[in-house]
Amino acid sequence: MFKIIEPQDYCYYRGRVDLFIELMQSRHSLPLSCEEKKLSTFIVGQSDDGHVYGGAILQHQHVSELPDSIEPVISAVIPNQEYVWAATFSCCENQGDTSFFYRDLLKQFTAFGKEKNSRFLCLSLSPEEYLRTKKQEGWPYVLEVAPQDTAEGIFHGILSLSGTTGTKRDTSTRRLMVPSALTKRPLAA
Repeated sequence: MFKIIEPQDYCYYRGRVDLFIELMQSRHSLPLSCEEKKLSTFIVGQSDDGHVYGGAILQHQHVSELPDSIEPVISAVIPNQEYVWAATFSCCENQGDTSFFYRDLLKQFTAFGKEKNSRFLCLSLSPEEYLRTKKQEGWPYVLEVAPQDTAEGIFHGILSLSGTTGTKRDTSTRRLMVPSALTKRPLAA
């Protein structure tokens, strides 16, 4: 079960959010200031017994704050867009079937996009998280930048939120959204 925690509700769910952030930081380098916590939206995955098993951090960022591999694409495709939604996430479970996490998280992202009137999310993920999403059906990436092509050594991408989940996308549509100078590069398995 996922719980969406908006910035105005952070004070009520601080313990749950802090536990999720601690789990994320134990797996990934995640610098998140106190001020950023208060301005972020969290999607926290929690079992019925209170066990936090993963989630996502969503931030409304100025285009100039995006990674160098993503910012030129957004500026070229949507030149008047000043702010976009950016996210990072992690499934903190180390064993068992975690496919439910990625399937349900994608549904949460799609609902979030509809609510916020956003057709896409800019993602920054660890290589492991990216590869886990690629194993799942229906993750509609329109741009993928491999970790070896970034200064931080992490995956950056753009995830489409406008469309149905669980269906394969036509890759010719993906190429149209990416300027010719920046082409989609698949990651090595």
